[in-house]
Amino acid sequence: MKYIISVVAMVCVSAGLALAQQLYTVAQLSAVPIWPEDGVIPPRLSGQYVFLDPGSGQMVLVYPRELDKPGTQATGELRVERLNLGNQVKASISSKVKVKKNSYAYSYTLRNAKGARQAIANLKIPVPNLGQDDEVLAPGQWQSAKSESQVRALQMAIWSTSGYFISWYNYDAEKREDGPKIGAGQQLSGFYIGSELKPGITTAYVGSGHYPAMREAMPQAVLEQAVPLMSIEANNQDLLTIAPRFSRDTHKLIIAGNFHFGISRMVTHGQLDGNSPAVREALQVLNYYAEAAEAAGEVELADFVGPRMRFSQKPRPGLEAEVLHALMISLE
Repeated sequence: MKYIISVVAMVCVSAGLALAQQLYTVAQLSAVPIWPEDGVIPPRLSGQYVFLDPGSGQMVLVYPRELDKPGTQATGELRVERLNLGNQVKASISSKVKVKKNSYAYSYTLRNAKGARQAIANLKIPVPNLGQDDEVLAPGQWQSAKSESQVRALQMAIWSTSGYFISWYNYDAEKREDGPKIGAGQQLSGFYIGSELKPGITTAYVGSGHYPAMREAMPQAVLEQAVPLMSIEANNQDLLTIAPRFSRDTHKLIIAGNFHFGISRMVTHGQLDGNSPAVREALQVLNYYAEAAEAAGEVELADFVGPRMRFSQKPRPGLEAEVLHALMISLE
């Protein structure tokens, strides 16, 4: 079956991929307002009982003690509580991708920088689908899980209405107790995915495993307003990484769009150096590829080849080399 693509369609695909690769802040993800620095709630936020304090990484609850009692008004003495969120890690992730006969091997090292307020206890990487022969391995004293999901965090990461979360968490099955976390200044290797999917750039979620201790006895309005901060995307740190993303028949235009916007976002958020010759060259080549497709006007996507991608600049060791290596694997 052949597919027709137009310049308009290309723009729509690019816009979707751009949004999917955006790094979000907790404030952007939820309707929860920021806690005022002076601690004074403005009149326009009357009826708002849940706030976010980004500086402390806490959820601030401020509500009248009589809020849920029948026959009483929401006035009088205020109850103030501060609850820690689970996103106060300082995670970074490095990846290696190896080509096998009919699949790709992805291995990861997860780091928690010095100064992190919390230790890392979980990692989640979204993927579009899982094959029967796909393999997931965990470091010692950690466990892995695969689950189908439709939550918002997955949709933002892979721009799909459904997919799977590959999750790792610190649990020692032999001892039947929590395994070691990744403390500040520490790292852990051994996270592994074997998949038929080609590499692309996606959003991973890393957290401490801690969720705010909401109580059933709290007023219903408070519980409802706190829901956005309990989500995967809000209660974890998100960062871009290489992961299984594309089937073998995915057109190169789609893959190129993913890497163009992913690399651009990595530059914007300081994961990659935008002045690096290799990064600049990669973005220029990927942009040229997209422009060539647009210049062709309405074409049969299955027949569009585009210019040959060539890279002359040697990437720097680390994330830069990892990303550009994955790019070459997916577009070969």
